[in-house]
Amino acid sequence: METYRLELTRDEYESLNSKYPEGEGSSVIGKRAEEIVKIYFLKKDPKCQFAQPPKGADLLVVSSDGTRSLTIEVKGTKSADVAWQQLKVSSQHSRDLLVEKGVPVYRVTGVFQRSIAIYVLAYGLDFSLEHEPRWTFKRTRATELGTK
Repeated sequence: METYRLELTRDEYESLNSKYPEGEGSSVIGKRAEEIVKIYFLKKDPKCQFAQPPKGADLLVVSSDGTRSLTIEVKGTKSADVAWQQLKVSSQHSRDLLVEKGVPVYRVTGVFQRSIAIYVLAYGLDFSLEHEPRWTFKRTRATELGTK
């Protein structure tokens, strides 16, 4: 597992806070984590581009010279560590990319901090996936008719 440290500038941090404020739910954490990964890549290659990723991925990073591209799954957490128990894959497309295509997971920790750690996780090396079926809530006929 590779680990990268990222120190956000004051402007980067304030911009993230205005777009994705703390306490706005888990979707904010995910969007904020994606923005943090973009900042990370722009610091490495200021002219890199972000293209439409394949279905099931979060980012497609294209190098400034156009010779390399990297598909990434991004997972964010408020926690300062990896928080393995929170890591879930929500779609078959994401699962297939991780398992069959070797797409890395960029786990962004401490998403609401200025000093961030990004862990790059590889399927088969750093983690495996275990299928856990979930139950979906459906309204009953009584609640649809307003009788309960």
